Amino acid sequence: MLRSFVTVCFVACSSASVLVGGVDLSMWDAVMSRHVRKAAQFGIPIHVVDYPRIAGDLDFHSFIYALSTADLTSLTRNESFALGINAYNAFAIKTLIDYACQYENMEEKTGACLGATYGVPGIKVGNSSGFKLKIHNLAGELYSLDEVEQLMRPVPSPPLFSYPIDTTEDLRIHAALVCDGTSCPNLALEAFTPESIDSQMDAAVVDWMANPFKGLHINKATNVVQLSKIFTWFKDEFDAQGGMENAYRQYMPPAAQAYFASGVKYTVEYLGYMWDANGPVPCSCQAPVMSNVDTEATCHVQ
Repeated sequence: MLRSFVTVCFVACSSASVLVGGVDLSMWDAVMSRHVRKAAQFGIPIHVVDYPRIAGDLDFHSFIYALSTADLTSLTRNESFALGINAYNAFAIKTLIDYACQYENMEEKTGACLGATYGVPGIKVGNSSGFKLKIHNLAGELYSLDEVEQLMRPVPSPPLFSYPIDTTEDLRIHAALVCDGTSCPNLALEAFTPESIDSQMDAAVVDWMANPFKGLHINKATNVVQLSKIFTWFKDEFDAQGGMENAYRQYMPPAAQAYFASGVKYTVEYLGYMWDANGPVPCSCQAPVMSNVDTEATCHVQ
């Protein structure tokens, strides 16, 4: 009984409610404060996500349910971004939790368990990958992760954003949406809130650009600039704002800002993108020696 009271009191007393569209963002804030920490994986400094513990956290499931009942009407731009970013990140985690194990028949989750899914791209259900599964309920409508993302980029869109819509493209969104991979930008250690959305999005880009293993690395000896592959996938968006070096310069470490301002000629290359999850995947089944499909355990670098 005492343990239950302490748990309830921690959730209720540690953070004040922040309601956006009827959704209490403090539930998501509590989940991250308990289960996301600074550490390293594969030699890369990241924010490690404890998926097994999140899977058993009642606040997480309450937050997911609350998103299904959200009221998206009349939200301010800041409220829409805060709700959308938190929703995407929670849905991404839920995807990896719900499909943590691979089965011979993934649609029914039947047949032999083939071991853990390495990350969201490794989830294959019928013809859909983990990013295209329409399983996430936002305000009573089912969306895929890709579709939730597209409500925020390249331009803000309804129904997440209310009319009249400011369609100004905000490239900081690429640092705030986290797709569960080790090479993805770090999951924030707190919920995004309307009051702090700008400073939090700034901080997300600053954190990303300060990580030479998955954001930005400059080899001064060879004048080779290595960037995240995210900048190739969304190249048109960054080119429209003068290229990544211009669009993100103010968020780079001072030495990198000075390097790009110096006018030195450099060559651009791209860092390998590791899709393996940014934390332990909650699947403990032992793959059988004999099955109907091939299995292989490797790091998945693109």
